[in-house]
Amino acid sequence: MSIRIATRADIPELRIIRSSVTENILTSIITEEMIIEVMEVDGRIWIYESEGRALGFSAADKRTSNIWALFVLPAWEKRGIGKQLLHEAVEWLWSEGAKTIWLTTDPHTRAEEFYRSQRWTQCGVESNGEIRYELVTIPPARRRRLS
Repeated sequence: MSIRIATRADIPELRIIRSSVTENILTSIITEEMIIEVMEVDGRIWIYESEGRALGFSAADKRTSNIWALFVLPAWEKRGIGKQLLHEAVEWLWSEGAKTIWLTTDPHTRAEEFYRSQRWTQCGVESNGEIRYELVTIPPARRRRLS
């Protein structure tokens, strides 16, 4: 099992994973061009795979410091895959200079519980009804004192 950066060749697998979820059902159109822009220009997408099979992915946009995707095939949930993919996206955004990282998810979902368990802070509700969560960077001097 490993995590790697996605390429254009992975787009069909990303679509399969995204359409397989039972919560946070996709309601907007995400085009191949949009995915490529995130992959190659403004962000990064990571794939968690085992024996050549993609089991989940996360995606982050450095312009907005936003994690806009974190999905795992339903049969592979609750095995730590989402946690590892979230970690990759968060660490990359910190390395790109993010001060606050944010994401949204549907209310009353397992995803909402997951983000809370990962110490994300609920910061409000978006106009579409999704819950907004944020992580705020800890200044380096304070990080050293905490460790």
